[in-house]
Amino acid sequence: MSTIAIDINDAGIVVADSSGILATEPGYAFVDGGRIVTGREAYAAARLYPRRSNNRFWDSLSLEQGSAGIDGVGSAAELAYAQLASLWAEHGGDTREATLLVPGHYGRDQLGILLGLAHECSIPVVSMISSAE
Repeated sequence: MSTIAIDINDAGIVVADSSGILATEPGYAFVDGGRIVTGREAYAAARLYPRRSNNRFWDSLSLEQGSAGIDGVGSAAELAYAQLASLWAEHGGDTREATLLVPGHYGRDQLGILLGLAHECSIPVVSMISSAE
């Protein structure tokens, strides 16, 4: 199995493997008719519809209702799940496993939420590394 690294950061998510960088996209989410759109498409829509956009959901990863800051979305974790699932669908797969680079300020709760999201996305996480180190 090959390993990919996913660097989680609101400023930009980076996906890489031993060959180099596979993708970079901003940590943005946008709700369009009940559908959560992430990355570049969300970034493009954010200026037009700022009340339906969020670019701080990775930093404030939470399951608390209202933490998404967008009507119709319960929590920041829902936005994070949408972006993680999209990235894994494009760059992951059955022959890959993942190392997650996480923000240094994440506590136990946020690390647990992230592992739960990865599990729901069927991502076999082999390690988590603080990006602050």
